Amino acid sequence: MKKIIPIVTVGIIAVIYFIWFEGMESDDQGFLDIVDYNIIQIENSPIFLSVTVSDNIPNIQDAQNYGYGWLSYDSEKLSGYITNTHADSKWHSESITINDTRQFCFDNIQNVISNVTINKNKIKVVIEKNDSTNFDKVISYEIIEDSNCHLGFAGKIIDTKIIN
Repeated sequence: MKKIIPIVTVGIIAVIYFIWFEGMESDDQGFLDIVDYNIIQIENSPIFLSVTVSDNIPNIQDAQNYGYGWLSYDSEKLSGYITNTHADSKWHSESITINDTRQFCFDNIQNVISNVTINKNKIKVVIEKNDSTNFDKVISYEIIEDSNCHLGFAGKIIDTKIIN
C-alpha cells in the first residue's frame, strides 16, 4: 500500500502538469492561428496587408519573437513582406526572399517603410511601396535561435493560408 501512494501521487501530478502546460501552449499560440487575411493593392498606392487570428495579439511586453508574412512564389523561392517584433524591437516590416520550407533564415531581408497597427486579433500593415505583387500565401511564425542562419535567428512557420 505504501508503494502505491507515491506512484498514484506522481501519476496525478503528471496528469495535472500535462493538462496545465498543454492548455497554456495552445492558448499562447492562438495569436498565430490565421483565420482571415486581406490584401489591397491599388496602382501607385501603398500596399495594405492584414491578418486576423484566433486570439488577441499580445502586447510587445507580453510576447515577443513572432510575426506574420505575405509571400509570393518566385521560381523556387518565396518573396514578399514580413512584419514582426522581437527582443529590443518594436513592430517593423521587411522585404524577404526565403526557401519554401517550414523554417527560414532572416539572412536576406531589407527594411521597408511601413505602418503597423494592432487591434485585438487583427494586424494591419501599410507598406510604402508599390510593386504589384501577386501574393500566394500568408504565414505566421515564431522567431527562434538557429546557429545555421547567418544572423543566428530563423522563422519557424506556425500557420499558412494559401491565397486563392
